[in-house]
Amino acid sequence: MQLGRIVCQHCGSENYKKHGKRDNKHADDVQRYYCKDCKRNFIVNPAFEGAKESVRVITAAIDLYFKGVSLRKASDHIKQLYGG
Repeated sequence: MQLGRIVCQHCGSENYKKHGKRDNKHADDVQRYYCKDCKRNFIVNPAFEGAKESVRVITAAIDLYFKGVSLRKASDHIKQLYGG
């Protein structure tokens, strides 16, 4: 998959149409697509695919890591901001 191009994850076709949005409990709604060739629905989610936490929590944790914050302080910070 190339950046900026949307292709069906099942057949690789670029023959698709928008097909509503999926409600996502951790982040914003996710755009759904319908492939006209294989007649299946798919979403485009190139970053953090399959992650249990939201993108905001993951990027905050990465940011704190590169700033040299200790694991305990990073954990406390994330719990205060995002709960959990």
